[in-house]
Amino acid sequence: MSYSKPIPFKYIDKITLKDFKGYRKPFETLYGEKGFAFITTTLDYTINENQLEVNALFHPSRSYTYNDRFDRLLLKHELYHFRITEVFARKCRMALAQEKMPSVENIEKCLAQFNLSENEMQQQYDRESFHGYLMKDQIRWEKRIDSLLVLTKEYEETKITY
Repeated sequence: MSYSKPIPFKYIDKITLKDFKGYRKPFETLYGEKGFAFITTTLDYTINENQLEVNALFHPSRSYTYNDRFDRLLLKHELYHFRITEVFARKCRMALAQEKMPSVENIEKCLAQFNLSENEMQQQYDRESFHGYLMKDQIRWEKRIDSLLVLTKEYEETKITY
């Protein structure tokens, strides 16, 4: 496996299932099925002088797809997981923008709080859409996530200047 560095959310439209370069754990299945995919996303930050940057990142080397599963609907479902991460990156930016230059401790506390909420939403998304197999529920989730992205559009810019 060759390492691929994390990809920021602004490049979401360039991601394909071929970017999913990780491996599944031995004997890992989804309800007994080996043909599945998973995406790994994180919230991360960097500080430079009077600027804080909060990013939603896709980790190609920690994301996986079964060799024969290069289909459009699977990719769409997985990328909505990335969109959920971006929603929480924006919420984190919104919270941190209210402070004067926050301490590293406050930044990490904020990220931890939003990571918990994001993880809950990620699990709910998979549970209710049955990992994208229930199309009616998948579409309902897509609309919900798209609405959240529109509502937080003001915090789309990853950098906060203090």
